[in-house]
Amino acid sequence: MVAILCKVELWERIKSLARIPPIHPLTRVKICRIIYHVTIYQLMIIRMVSMSPDPVSYLPLTEPTFYILLSLAPGRKHGYAIMKDVRGLSRERVNLSTSTLYTAVGRLLDQELIERLDDGGQDPGPGWPRKSYALTDLGRRVLEAEMVRLQGMVKEARLRLREDGA
Repeated sequence: MVAILCKVELWERIKSLARIPPIHPLTRVKICRIIYHVTIYQLMIIRMVSMSPDPVSYLPLTEPTFYILLSLAPGRKHGYAIMKDVRGLSRERVNLSTSTLYTAVGRLLDQELIERLDDGGQDPGPGWPRKSYALTDLGRRVLEAEMVRLQGMVKEARLRLREDGA
């Protein structure tokens, strides 16, 4: 049950909890303002945490990042499969080294654009167990926003080329 207290009751409650000695009425106003600002600040933090991030704030993506997210769009893949897929998607223009791939994967995990999945009880075979990665909902929205951005650039370039050729 939520109790709504009037300002005087709230002040008395705060004074008793904080063991504040009797003070001048002007100081009481200052303390109420501080409490008000702290409360508003806490509400702002709660709102910021609860809001989902804007996909546009992640743009523009680097070319390797774009291809990694694009590689994961159909479903989960392990690191080596991502490397091979990126090479194919980029027509062998982007060749990711292992260190480049896993640095990018680490950053994408931190940004919550992708997630690491367990092996699902599959036999990893010889060597180290493989870690699979998949797009998160945020990652999919960021990839879609990047595609819209790139489409806009292509559209603008076509318009400019038509103007120049006319």
